[in-house]
Formats: sequence, C-alpha cells, structure tokens
Amino acid sequence: MVIAITSAGTPLAREATLSITLDVPEDTDIYMPMVSRLAQLTVIDVLATGFTLRRGAKFQR
Repeated sequence: MVIAITSAGTPLAREATLSITLDVPEDTDIYMPMVSRLAQLTVIDVLATGFTLRRGAKFQR
C-alpha cells in the first residue's frame, strides 16, 4: 500500500493506493515552499495523533 501526500493530478497521486491531496498554491516567493511543507507536516501530525488515540491503552504498554 502506498499513501501519498501530494497535489491533485500528479503522477504520484495517480500511482498511490491512497492519495491525500493538498492543493497549496505555489509562487516564486522564497517562503511558499515552506507553506506547502508545513501543510504536509500538519497532515502527518493529525494522522499520527489519530492513530495514537485510536490505539488507546495498548499504545501505553
């Protein structure tokens, strides 16, 4: 299984089993790539938190 966090319509999104798409507008400004990275990291944090909460007490052992 391949899970991708990418923009919609990309080759990676087409090849992935599950695609989580983030369409952050890109610009030539030097800080814009940082915005897309922060958006991706936020999604990863939410997924990790949800996974941990779902495991519950089993995870604490």
